[in-house]
Amino acid sequence: GATVLPPLAPRKQQQEWPTSLEFVTGDQLVLPTNLNHVFVWDAVKRSFTKWSRAFGATNIPRTYSRMMSCVAGVAVNPAEPDCIYTFATNHITRIDLTLAPGSQSAVLNIHKRKQIEQDIIAKVVEEKERETSERLSEQSQYKRKRKQSVSESARMDVDDAASDVASVVSEAASVRSQGKDWEGTIVARLREAGINVAEPHNFRMTERYQNLMHASFVDANTMVVLERPWIDVASALPAAFHRHKFGS
Repeated sequence: GATVLPPLAPRKQQQEWPTSLEFVTGDQLVLPTNLNHVFVWDAVKRSFTKWSRAFGATNIPRTYSRMMSCVAGVAVNPAEPDCIYTFATNHITRIDLTLAPGSQSAVLNIHKRKQIEQDIIAKVVEEKERETSERLSEQSQYKRKRKQSVSESARMDVDDAASDVASVVSEAASVRSQGKDWEGTIVARLREAGINVAEPHNFRMTERYQNLMHASFVDANTMVVLERPWIDVASALPAAFHRHKFGS
């Protein structure tokens, strides 16, 4: 008999409806909605999947859910049976249905993430080189101080000389131990920028294509994207209407 899907959203909330339908892995039906939620219906079990119940309408990254354009279609890569590619007029997003969506504030755009990572790493490397140079300069000063102390200790008692040298060595060791955890610094700054390296990057988005009309896989790992530039739309519009003004 016919199967009727339950409501996608509670009645008191904003009305929600599917904007596309696409079967993946044979029995699972993907239903992106006008609110940019993603539901997956298991046709065999006649229920939403565990991933869909946990994340379909909640925990979706804000960058994705707040996109002005809703999803127009879903593409499936034969080489990735557990992933879907949703597309709208201004983005294509790869969603792994075996992973949690990740942080709601995560940076999803893969090109933007790469640029942020490169900028942060370059800045930390620069800071490390500057601090290393300063530390080497301080260590050089301590070495000169130690040399001077050893020279002066020749005129001092043996016990006093040993105590003075030990003090200088201790200070030098203290300087060496003050080095930062540079790897931890990079990880912390990436997290502040919306990139948590401890979590898988799900909802991988590209906004390289604009005015998308369709996207589909023609073979494993081979996608065809159809765009229509705005200039084409403008050229199809009728000529502007001009009315001559008389007596003005």
